[in-house]
Amino acid sequence: MEILIFVVGIIFILVSLFLTYHQDKEVDDEIITDYIQLNRKLKKREENLSKLLKEMNYNFYNILDELDDKQTKLEQLLNNEGSFKDNNTMAFINTLNSEMTQESEMKEPQEQNKVDENTLQNQKELNLSSLNSTLDKEEQVAKLYNSGLNFTEIAQELNLGQREVELIWKLNNRGEM
Repeated sequence: MEILIFVVGIIFILVSLFLTYHQDKEVDDEIITDYIQLNRKLKKREENLSKLLKEMNYNFYNILDELDDKQTKLEQLLNNEGSFKDNNTMAFINTLNSEMTQESEMKEPQEQNKVDENTLQNQKELNLSSLNSTLDKEEQVAKLYNSGLNFTEIAQELNLGQREVELIWKLNNRGEM
């Protein structure tokens, strides 16, 4: 009887080990299948992005070539401007010049954004410099903190990092804590 119970126990252990191994293998197979599918999707997206980038580069260089051609034509016309007395020709030159200006503005909007951002930043700095001239950072932080603002709001107000504001506050109020 003991031997029978022992054998049945061993059989149960072996069956449970087999089922556990088989279940782990199925989970691993699912993970590998998911990985392969995601990898294929990623490669397709990468190919699409690569095609889009090539198309954008192609369009960019075509536009750049057109601009260069128009600029060359304009320079030639401007060089010969003295020989033209016709109002239609002068109107054409002015139209071409305005088109070239518009296209060059469209060509480099990022540089315009940088200039606008720099202008805004300079205005902010000028506003803050007037505030800085009357009070130093420690006094500003203390004043704003005592008025009920938290460190995040103070950092935004003074154009400083939140951790910097906290550090200034803690260093200036060491003895009061």
